[in-house]
Amino acid sequence: MTNEEFQALVLQKLEKLDVVAEKVDKIETSMASLDARMGKLEMRMDGLELRMSNLEMRMDGLETRMSSLETRVDGIETQLKETNGFVQALIHRTDELDAKFDGLLTKTATVAAVEEIKIVSARMEKKIDILSHRVAAQDGEIELLKLVK
Repeated sequence: MTNEEFQALVLQKLEKLDVVAEKVDKIETSMASLDARMGKLEMRMDGLELRMSNLEMRMDGLETRMSSLETRVDGIETQLKETNGFVQALIHRTDELDAKFDGLLTKTATVAAVEEIKIVSARMEKKIDILSHRVAAQDGEIELLKLVK
């Protein structure tokens, strides 16, 4: 191989190296662009993680409030049951008094006894009305709480 052939071969290889160097430069540019995009993606992911954390905290707060409301509704339901039992007992007692009153009327009672029975009966009716209103109000509140629940 002559000196000129050797030089031609070296020049050919150098040209190929120049092409390879250009390709390596393009790859490095692409890698830098990918690195920048990865950095942006990482920042966006950090932002998403923060937002998810905030949402989780808000959900925990909502669950706590919901649990509190359920406890309150349970308490109100218990009170309503107790009030209903009390009202039913009063209604039963009123029915008994009405029966006694009717029995007294049929047995020619004295005027004073009839007046006393009327007073007691009127008191019982007032108590029943008050308790009936309370029950109706509590029923409305329970329905609202159930809707919220």
